[in-house]
Amino acid sequence: MRASRRIGPLSRYLLPLIAILAIGCAEPEDGRVHLRYMAWGNVQQLNLEQRLVDEFNKRNHDVEVKLFKVPANSYKNKMIVMFASRTSPDVVRVDHYDFPQLSERNYFRDLEPFISRDAEFKKSDYFPLAIEECLVDGRMQGLNVLFGGGIMFYNKKLIRDAGLEDPYALWNRGEWTYDKALEYSVKLTKFDSTGRPIQFGINMPPMPFYLAVIQAFGGRLLNPALDKCLLDSPGAIAGMQWIADLRWKHKCCPTPAQGANAAFNFETGKLAMEFNYVGMTARYNELITKFDWDICPMPNGPKGDSFFVKGNQLVMYRETKHPEEAWRFMKFMTGPIAEDILYIQERRQAPTRIELGQSEGFLHPKKPPFNMESVAMTIRRGKTLPIGPRWPEVMATLTPELDNLFAGRETDASVAMRRATAAVNKTLREEPGL
Repeated sequence: MRASRRIGPLSRYLLPLIAILAIGCAEPEDGRVHLRYMAWGNVQQLNLEQRLVDEFNKRNHDVEVKLFKVPANSYKNKMIVMFASRTSPDVVRVDHYDFPQLSERNYFRDLEPFISRDAEFKKSDYFPLAIEECLVDGRMQGLNVLFGGGIMFYNKKLIRDAGLEDPYALWNRGEWTYDKALEYSVKLTKFDSTGRPIQFGINMPPMPFYLAVIQAFGGRLLNPALDKCLLDSPGAIAGMQWIADLRWKHKCCPTPAQGANAAFNFETGKLAMEFNYVGMTARYNELITKFDWDICPMPNGPKGDSFFVKGNQLVMYRETKHPEEAWRFMKFMTGPIAEDILYIQERRQAPTRIELGQSEGFLHPKKPPFNMESVAMTIRRGKTLPIGPRWPEVMATLTPELDNLFAGRETDASVAMRRATAAVNKTLREEPGL
């Protein structure tokens, strides 16, 4: 008697999806090679992705690339399902947060054979950190896109009105420090006669910006082997206390309730300084019309700088039927034409190519931000983040613990960081999750 196969609850949803995806993989018979490219982003970014795809198609008459758009909030899950079900697009943009873990699952094609026989592609054309992020056991498994580091945006009008000196000028004199940034944040925060906030000095540094803050105070999230949490060190505690105090002690940073409905976003003109990526430039140039603004590097701390870099990786699906054409498309997407559109014309992030990163067009633009040396400096001097295969597990464990500190349920960073360290180390001692 044949044993019946039991279909679990997850399979009830995955099997129909896999069938639909498989049907969608059929290629038209028009003599061209058809590739699918999967990416996510806001409206501006997806419009740019389509523009680049159209440009590639125009230049490559034997290949047609179709952009496969997925909403950001469902992108990771859909990507993993498609990799696991062997229905992945030929080329996929992967956030670096997920890159090492997915690489361990053998979803990506090794790019070294393509690089070794392609006289046009030279690793030396790219910033070393942009190459470093793509290496797995010393071999390239992706090409870096939307690469860059953390900086600070500032509202020049609010700073002038407060009688304060330009932060970039302070940076150039070596005086833009976390003490100075705190002083500015307090002076730039205003309340009305009822005590209601009408302007804040600074935003709460999001992840991974808070890692850069603790770096400047001498702390680290993980050790070099990525198997031990170090947040209970004095430097990490000091950096996290600086962040928590912005909101709960100095009250110069909006609470979650005060920041609801984007009431104090940078583009409103009610936030004087913001930790963010230069990729926000396109949005701010579109939305900000009533005040002038610019950027500067993140402050220096008592134990060093705050420079860090992070990108996304373009990867080739291991089982693509068209590896040579997929490589041609990936090379175009990190080549001079695409990078000029993305990073010189639109400044969605920073160039990965050294020549473009040092070009007149990048360093001396005709519209804000003008202090682009802030970005160039970050790329030259930044540090990669401690992202390994277990990063998603580390973040899933760490985030609830940090929420206690950032939400004010715990205001002593030493208590919160000891608890967070113990929780993360417990996770790291366990077998990796699926």
